[in-house]
Amino acid sequence: MNVLIEEIKNKIFKLAKEMGFTDYEIYIQKDNQFSVNILNGDVREFKNSKLQGIGFRGIYDGKMGYSFSEKVDTDIINLLLTNAKDNSEIIESVEEEILFDGKVKYDLYNGMNEKLEEVEVSTKIEMAKKIEAMCLEKDKRVKMLPHCLLCNGLLEIIILNSKGLDVSSKTNYCYAVAYVNVEENGENKVNGDVWIGNDFDDLDISKFTKDIVEKAVAQLGAKKVKSGNYEVIFENKVMADFLETFKSNFYGYNVDKGLSKLKNKIDEKISSELITLVDTGIYKTNMSNRTFDDEGVKTEKTTLIENGVLKNYLYTLKMANKKGVKPTGNGFKSNFKSMVSTSNTNLYIEESKNSKEDLLNNVGDGIYITSLSGLHSGANSISGDFSLIASGFMINKGKITNPIEQFTVAGNFYDVLKNVKMIGSDMKFTTGAVGTPSIHIGKLSVAGE
Repeated sequence: MNVLIEEIKNKIFKLAKEMGFTDYEIYIQKDNQFSVNILNGDVREFKNSKLQGIGFRGIYDGKMGYSFSEKVDTDIINLLLTNAKDNSEIIESVEEEILFDGKVKYDLYNGMNEKLEEVEVSTKIEMAKKIEAMCLEKDKRVKMLPHCLLCNGLLEIIILNSKGLDVSSKTNYCYAVAYVNVEENGENKVNGDVWIGNDFDDLDISKFTKDIVEKAVAQLGAKKVKSGNYEVIFENKVMADFLETFKSNFYGYNVDKGLSKLKNKIDEKISSELITLVDTGIYKTNMSNRTFDDEGVKTEKTTLIENGVLKNYLYTLKMANKKGVKPTGNGFKSNFKSMVSTSNTNLYIEESKNSKEDLLNNVGDGIYITSLSGLHSGANSISGDFSLIASGFMINKGKITNPIEQFTVAGNFYDVLKNVKMIGSDMKFTTGAVGTPSIHIGKLSVAGE
């Protein structure tokens, strides 16, 4: 702990006690973000921001008060505590608030790649330009890239409280995003992908761009599909986006408030036995890896669904205390200004050893979906009902054949889980830290021509 942080801590703790706070905590965040967006060989957008701030929360007269400051210095302490005290007096919640004491053994994890911080801005800009250039070179039908971004960030968290909690973490990450627009005979198609890591040296630009362009070109000449019920495979990134839309059903807060159909379903079968759904603090080099959440609670490997059976929910400290269960380390803030709410760390469906060819053969004849749109407007996250615009490819005799577009798939999230017939081995994570392999989800209602 540096000298300034130690001084801030001592002064805040001393004044908070004098003012009548029974428990109190400071949360210090440093968030550096870089991104560059390239268009036609030039920098279209550039961001190199450094955000730092301090959040305070303390229990006053049995209620939790919050305050924050973008300035991390000793001269903001009086205002910080006064605001928290004033805020606590207007809180109407009657649920007991507690702070975590940190009396656990945290996992060892080094999420900091020092080499990543040494990469020059000019180098990152050239990498982004290379991604665009290589996409354009792959095929003459590539006309432009509506999105071509290269990003990296660093997140540092320090949490100290009056119960003895003293934890800190420092992690960094990088990712690339590219979408290509291909055109032939007046027909336009768009395809994109995301690469996530913590070392730019691990990004194979040639392969990354080749896969994006080939998938975009393959969509040209797409036809309509006849309406009916089809066996369906959701490609990995589609399935991950789909799961991300409905993940809040596994949050203990939503379950408690009746905002999830999973209430009172523990130890009941809610999906195919092929499904095991896990949330874990550390998954390889994912950008969301944390050994503790924003309450200082140790992140866990929490199995939500085990072979089809619901085993747990994700909890903040407050909700776990209310329900009399162990917290899972899923209390997070969007930043130092925010209150704690439930969020996943690395949420994923366990993959199998089945190849893409195994999934296609398992379907025989059906549809391979590579894109869903309308996940926010066409899906009810509580009921699980969805009606979404899709595109993809026909599957005939276990082979991907002609591209198809402008059809609607409809169903229910919980039914999709129950009807899963085979799981693939090609795990893919979103930037929202949700991952799945490609999955044969059984039959869906398709509205085409």
